[in-house]
Amino acid sequence: MRLDKLPNNVVKDDLASAEMTRRWQEYDARRQQLMARDIDSTTLTDYRWLLEEYRVSLFAQTVKTAVPVSATRLDKLWGEIPK
Repeated sequence: MRLDKLPNNVVKDDLASAEMTRRWQEYDARRQQLMARDIDSTTLTDYRWLLEEYRVSLFAQTVKTAVPVSATRLDKLWGEIPK
């Protein structure tokens, strides 16, 4: 379904891909920082799974997400992760 819609949504798809790439890189960098300091953060784990749900909301809307998710929710949870 996504491939069928792609020709009409190339810009939107590119923007969503760029956002996911940015968020994933930020997540991975924070994960590595916390691991280096031997900090186990359940909030970081929660963020990772919410990020996956966000991916579904961006690229597979017809599948639906298991929990409500938005960029705002992700940003709020991100702010709760230890630095």
